[in-house]
Amino acid sequence: MEILIPTVETECTNYLLDVLVKGGHSPLITGPCVGKTALCKSFLTKLSSEEFESIAINFSAKTKSAHLQSFVEMKLEKKR
Repeated sequence: MEILIPTVETECTNYLLDVLVKGGHSPLITGPCVGKTALCKSFLTKLSSEEFESIAINFSAKTKSAHLQSFVEMKLEKKR
């Protein structure tokens, strides 16, 4: 279990994520700040499961595009 302690930066980022996602945009969070993964996971768990579906994918130097494609397709097939 991850604990996310709200700060001014995390609240601003949460607000921006909320506005962008509800506006139909796909945000990309990058940069030197700490806790991007925990922040995104926390945000995604708060979204309506009827409207949104999320999956977590870990990448490494060995990740191939075919593996990514098969993983995403597998998740989509299960959803149908």
